[in-house]
Amino acid sequence: MQAQPERGPAPKPEPEPEPQSASEPEPASEPQRESEPQRESEPASEPQPAPEPTGAGPVPVRRSTRRKPVPAMGTLRPSVQPTLPVHARPRPAVERGLPITAYGDNELDELATWILSDGVPRDADELAAAIRADLGLTRRSARVDAAVGGAAHRALS
Repeated sequence: MQAQPERGPAPKPEPEPEPQSASEPEPASEPQRESEPQRESEPASEPQPAPEPTGAGPVPVRRSTRRKPVPAMGTLRPSVQPTLPVHARPRPAVERGLPITAYGDNELDELATWILSDGVPRDADELAAAIRADLGLTRRSARVDAAVGGAAHRALS
């Protein structure tokens, strides 16, 4: 039979701290949390957590790691290929790059009707912007706005 090593006496539990009177200053050390017992096996030079940001620098952005759920097989719809607007007829013979006074109302009306023939819904402001872009009009004035806006309103009515 082998001799078993002797075990030392069991460690004594730490005594409860005595209540302090109001005249005594509180110790500077941080009190222990009751739910987290002190571990003696951890090294004393434990790395401290980084301080909370104080608003002095950029705040890191957390991105979600969640992914969208994948539908079950057989429930996927076929993808619809987007199409570019296609005009129903060829562009009218209206020259680009001229001053607004060079265009008659009939030419502007034909151009507005052609732009709407692609089937894309537009309001009067969007149609007027499309007419300006198609004609290459870069400057806006009361005369340009009146002529182009009139053609847009006539085409939409």
